[in-house]
Amino acid sequence: MSYTEYNQAQYEHFFDFGGAADETISIKGPKGKAGRLWDYGVYGCIEVMNGASVTPKIAIGTTSNPDAYGEELDLNALADNEATSLRILYDEIADATSFDALLVEPDIPADTEVYMTLTGATSSPTGQATAFCIIRWDL
Repeated sequence: MSYTEYNQAQYEHFFDFGGAADETISIKGPKGKAGRLWDYGVYGCIEVMNGASVTPKIAIGTTSNPDAYGEELDLNALADNEATSLRILYDEIADATSFDALLVEPDIPADTEVYMTLTGATSSPTGQATAFCIIRWDL
């Protein structure tokens, strides 16, 4: 994959993390093109993220492995009007170990269907925000 020339796409979905139900969003890249997960998280938070026994999370992966590309990012206690993402939380150079551990395997093979898994919170859950992931597709 070329890292200097790419087609970057952002995929978004507004989700009620306090609804106590999970949701999976399917993402299909350009036919025949490999990709690389660049970032994922939430923005436009309009309620504090809260959950006790299950906390709100986002992960990027496949049907068989929901966090194959991006490990579950816990959103618990995220405040109103706050945003968070992998690149906000971790400095790729200073926190290389943490950053790499969350990205898991950033390279996405060509013609692979990617899934953004949104985990709803339980036990007095709240939290609404727009979940997103950014993938750089090869040209």
